[in-house]
Amino acid sequence: MADTLQIDLGLTILGGLAAGILPAIATLIVGKRMNARLDIPVRVGLANIDSSQPQPGLFMSLLPVVVPIVLISIASITDVATGSTPPIIAFWGNKNVAMALGTMIALWLWAKNKQLDAKTLWHEAAKPLEIAGVIILITSAGGAFGAMIKHSGIGDAIAIATENFHIHYIILAWLIAAAMKTAQGSSTVALITTSSIMYALIGTGQDLPYHPMYILLAIGFGGLFISWMNDSGFWVVARLSGFTEGEALKTWTVLLAIISLVGLFQLLIFSYILPFN
Repeated sequence: MADTLQIDLGLTILGGLAAGILPAIATLIVGKRMNARLDIPVRVGLANIDSSQPQPGLFMSLLPVVVPIVLISIASITDVATGSTPPIIAFWGNKNVAMALGTMIALWLWAKNKQLDAKTLWHEAAKPLEIAGVIILITSAGGAFGAMIKHSGIGDAIAIATENFHIHYIILAWLIAAAMKTAQGSSTVALITTSSIMYALIGTGQDLPYHPMYILLAIGFGGLFISWMNDSGFWVVARLSGFTEGEALKTWTVLLAIISLVGLFQLLIFSYILPFN
């Protein structure tokens, strides 16, 4: 999405973190009320953990995730603050280098904790790599689908269809993403496709009265709106949590819808108060 809308990846990460605060608080409040109202027994047992084996601490456990975010953010903040990025910061802040470093740290922690040699490590990593390959395939397919839609002229068609409605672009981005997510279930396809459509409408966003980051975030929140039976994530959560389909609809689906709606409303407000353009 960041590449399609030509928005800096570091700013995307920081914007996403900031935009997630209010929806997270709202979800926590609603989740506690759901927990008090719904009587759902625990049907999944806890995994057996070998207590004799030392486990990595919180800091080391978060390191593979935090390091890429920090490196990418430093590069983005430096570029915004100074107008240029020193080569050494640009190198380590490159998204591919930063993510690769995070992966290396994760593999090192895994091997150290499980006392795996190199051969065993790569053997154990085969299954996660298989899962990652499927995700990459889906993402690539979604990107190709989005590119096809982008070049099909649907963006111009939507622009013509909505020019007399004077609809807010943030709302339009959210509606397209939400409709595609609900219809076909994949958030990845919904996000990538909608970002391609919106780029056809707004370009780099220079003519918008607010930063195009708001469009990106609106697409992200729209892609969460309805998670139900056609969403693989719905079944993963339901099965791993031991929920029935009805229980998952009452909890998971409702909470994601709340995140999506709260996110949309806050974007409309902050795009007016803090346009950043």
